[in-house]
Amino acid sequence: MVKLVEQIPIESYFHGKFITYKALDRIVQTEFANSNADKVNIFIDLYQFLTPPTGPVRINDFFVACSMVINYAGHLRNFFRKYYKTESKIILVASNGMYKKSAKLLAGYNKYYNKRFADAGDSYNKMIESNLSLLHLLCPYLPDIYFKAGSVDATIMIKHMLDHNYFGGDRTANLVISTSHYMYQLPSTNPEVVVARQSRKFAEDNSYSYNSITCLNAFLYESRKYIPEFPINPKFISMLMILNGIQRLGVKSKVSLPTALDIINGLISGIEHDCNALYNGFCDYYLANPKKKCSMGQQEFVDRFMAIDINYQYLVYESMSESKLDDYLKRKQDPDAVKEINNKYFKNNPIILEDL
Repeated sequence: MVKLVEQIPIESYFHGKFITYKALDRIVQTEFANSNADKVNIFIDLYQFLTPPTGPVRINDFFVACSMVINYAGHLRNFFRKYYKTESKIILVASNGMYKKSAKLLAGYNKYYNKRFADAGDSYNKMIESNLSLLHLLCPYLPDIYFKAGSVDATIMIKHMLDHNYFGGDRTANLVISTSHYMYQLPSTNPEVVVARQSRKFAEDNSYSYNSITCLNAFLYESRKYIPEFPINPKFISMLMILNGIQRLGVKSKVSLPTALDIINGLISGIEHDCNALYNGFCDYYLANPKKKCSMGQQEFVDRFMAIDINYQYLVYESMSESKLDDYLKRKQDPDAVKEINNKYFKNNPIILEDL
């Protein structure tokens, strides 16, 4: 007997990624209780949002991804207006997931997500490509909604935008929405950013947040279900990833977690992104513990550092021509055209324009 597999409508899958207002309010109360901000920048990691499900899906509407992304932006904007009378700028950040420079250094880098997209098939990937193109065309006409695409991890593009203060201003909070394991590094380099990690299963929403103080512990629990027994400097989160790996990105562990934490605990503050100093600290640990076998030579350590460390990857991105592109910041106005596009392309899953 043939077993029939139920297909999930793709719009239901995307809608299931919306963080509920109850969870958003819990996150805001936790992270911004003492903030005097009256504006908020919301960065949405589209690579993670548009990652296909592991099971079969049914695509009835070719342009559903575009309308769901914009409606998610409206969902978030409406939350801050309704609950906190706060206006928002929403930045949609789309990586192509190739990460060529990291993949050259570490074989199999990002293989988990590459396989997810490959398994989804051509129809899904062509749908996503077309919807991203439509977002690129449409977002300049939507009030304070921006679309930024690139070839590097969304983490790096968001860091670039924050460091260059493209959406800054006094009394502005910064909220990133992402499920990326690499994203846990971002708050360690910028205390002004909070990341909301979507974790929703049907009506139950266990989404949580992390910041510059909690990012390392949050990463350990999310990736290893581990709670440290002693305080660890969160600024060494990239070193932790170099030593113990990033499972979701296909970066294997080279050092057991207890040993990695012991090594980090012996490092001095101020060398968090200094490759030579980190390697010297790594070697010093094994010199002091001769019974333990050193698991990496210098070249492998350097390769892992260059592929993983957020500050190194950021400097690489700053040298790339795509980092200088700022057309996405330009605004256009044609409300009638937006309504016409909505009626033409999004009949089945319309954009809720009043939320924008």
